[in-house]
Amino acid sequence: MKKVITTKLIDMEPNTDLKPTPKATKSAAEQIEEAAKKWEKHGTQMFSKDPQMVAAYMKDKADLMMIAALLRKEQYEQALINAGNLDTIVRDTIPQPAWDFMQSFA
Repeated sequence: MKKVITTKLIDMEPNTDLKPTPKATKSAAEQIEEAAKKWEKHGTQMFSKDPQMVAAYMKDKADLMMIAALLRKEQYEQALINAGNLDTIVRDTIPQPAWDFMQSFA
């Protein structure tokens, strides 16, 4: 005799009751802060003789740090919006776990 396994469809509505833990929020913010520091260091080393490029990298760092600050203030939606508005090359410095966090709680 064959055994038949059946599956039941589960309602796939998002669970809006989920809230991030303080530890997860802190981790995502720290990941972005670390990426911001690395980005600034990269830019200032690569373009040390070009003040305009150094200034651009410093602005990018400030933008990334603002996203981290928004996360710490639990303003997840605004953090995701700001991250999405970054230039692609800067946006790509944000670690995937931090992106996943923002997308889950925005």
